[in-house]
Amino acid sequence: MPIETIAQILASAREDAGLSQSAAARSCGVARQAIHRWERGLLVPSLDHVAALARAYGLTPAELVARVYPEA
Repeated sequence: MPIETIAQILASAREDAGLSQSAAARSCGVARQAIHRWERGLLVPSLDHVAALARAYGLTPAELVARVYPEA
């Protein structure tokens, strides 16, 4: 899957949760710029960060990964 698609899914999950990039960053303990870079496809979050993102978005890590890899 292209990194751009992963980035779009991360942005969509954040928006679905009603969070700004700043609020998501605070919840995950990262800088807002990290959220921005992940959502623009400039970087890919680590597994630890994926778990933190999922919790911030009201999802389990498995649910967030399923959005990224629905065929898995």
